[in-house]
Amino acid sequence: MSEAVRETGANTAATFVPARFAADALYEAIDAGLETIVCITEGIPVHEMLRLYQYARDRGVTLIGPNCPGVISPGKANVGIIRPRSSPGLGRPGQPLGHADLPDRLTSWPSWGSETPP
Repeated sequence: MSEAVRETGANTAATFVPARFAADALYEAIDAGLETIVCITEGIPVHEMLRLYQYARDRGVTLIGPNCPGVISPGKANVGIIRPRSSPGLGRPGQPLGHADLPDRLTSWPSWGSETPP
């Protein structure tokens, strides 16, 4: 991963690995020098995540997750598994909305205003 970061200038990554491999993947991403890491994986032991959060924090890395669908900032980035096309209010450039949410249907709620999500 370090080589990919050097060659591309990447500053953000998302991890899509089973829980038993997630800690190693996160440590590798942190050590590669990424600024922001989104962890989609669920089921990572809490004590392992506590160690990872401290490790990331000590290196100035923002760690989002685990068990997170990702983050979206319209016109800038969509990292994770959020599908902005299925949520008409998300992902439009110029729209003043940045969104991070728990898994499942809540991700699309902001796009539907005050209505009940579909």
